[in-house]
Amino acid sequence: MQFTKQLPPKVTPFRKLDFTRDSSSYLMVNIMMAMTLLLFFYIFSLFIKSMLPEFEGAALGGFSFWEVMIVLVMSFVMMFLHEGIHFVAYQTVTGIKPDFSAKSANPHTRMPGVYFSKGIFIFLKLIPLVLLTAIFLLVAPIIPMSWMTYFIFFFAGNAAFSSSDLITITQVLRVRGKVYVEDLSDVVILYTQED
Repeated sequence: MQFTKQLPPKVTPFRKLDFTRDSSSYLMVNIMMAMTLLLFFYIFSLFIKSMLPEFEGAALGGFSFWEVMIVLVMSFVMMFLHEGIHFVAYQTVTGIKPDFSAKSANPHTRMPGVYFSKGIFIFLKLIPLVLLTAIFLLVAPIIPMSWMTYFIFFFAGNAAFSSSDLITITQVLRVRGKVYVEDLSDVVILYTQED
C-alpha cells in the first residue's frame, strides 16, 4: 500500500510536525537551510573545480545589484521548480491533483486527506533533491564559466530548500512500526495504529 484516502480502524494521530507555529522548529529549519546552502555550495564548487580545473572557485561576496537580482530570481525559480516536482510526483503516485499555493511567494504542495505509507512518503520527499542534484551533475560541464557561480547557487539552494523535507523524513524514520503520513506542507501529521 502506497497511499490511502481512508485510514484503517484504530489509527490515530501520533505526532504533528508544525514548522509555522513551533518557533524552535522554525528556527531549526532556517538554521539547517543556511548550513545546507553553505555546505552544498562548497561541495558543488569542489565538484566543479575537480571536473573543470579552469574554474577558479565560486565567490559569495562582491555582487552587484544586478547579480543580486539574478540570484533572487533564480531562488524563486528554484523554489517553484522544487515544489513543482513534488506536485508532479504526488499526482503521478496518487492520480489525485495536489493543492498548490504560493503564499508570501513561498510555494507549497499539499495533499490533504491522503495518507502515505512511510516508504512512499520518504521517496516523494527526496525526489526534488535527488532529481535536481542529478541534473546538476549531468549539465555542469556545459555551463558557461561566467554563469557557474549562479548555477552552483541555484542547485545548492535546492538542497537548502530540501531541509524541511529532510527534517520531516528523520521524524518519520523515528516512528517504529506502521505509520501513515499526511502532508499539509508546513504541517505534517503522522498517524500510527493503536495497540
